[in-house]
Amino acid sequence: MDARSISRKKKEPVEACADESGTLGTESQFQREAREWVQRGDWHRQKDLTEEALQSYLKAIAIEPESADAHISLAHIHLERNEHQRAMEYYCRVIEITMDETLPKSKMLNAAAFQGIGRCLFEKGDCEDGVEFMRRAVKLGVDCEWLNGTTAQATMHLNLGYALANKPG
Repeated sequence: MDARSISRKKKEPVEACADESGTLGTESQFQREAREWVQRGDWHRQKDLTEEALQSYLKAIAIEPESADAHISLAHIHLERNEHQRAMEYYCRVIEITMDETLPKSKMLNAAAFQGIGRCLFEKGDCEDGVEFMRRAVKLGVDCEWLNGTTAQATMHLNLGYALANKPG
């Protein structure tokens, strides 16, 4: 799968709810259950229980295939393990899920996915495309108000700088 050839699926009807910031949104029962599995996965990752985290994220995706949070977390785990192809598949899925969204969190996940793809490509030796994906991540990060002034935004800039400084030629 390629980030440029991504399509979007239709979502099921949902009920109204408030997110952690108090903003009224919509969430189905499946999305709520998947979010709980993602939270379990996050807890396992904090405890360095990577296999348990992996299983929690996979369970979240089994319940709600459109869980961008679960996909991004799986992508990060595979990147940490230098499993670049698998990581890129999950990053591409995040972009597929979030590309038409205008919510700040979706923009943030989209930027993180482009950053991850860029790192995968760069680490695999495809420096030109890796740098281009990192540039796109930085641009998306600048446009995302949630990322302004954060460590995540600084990391995107640092990764791009590192890639440019270490790019052959």
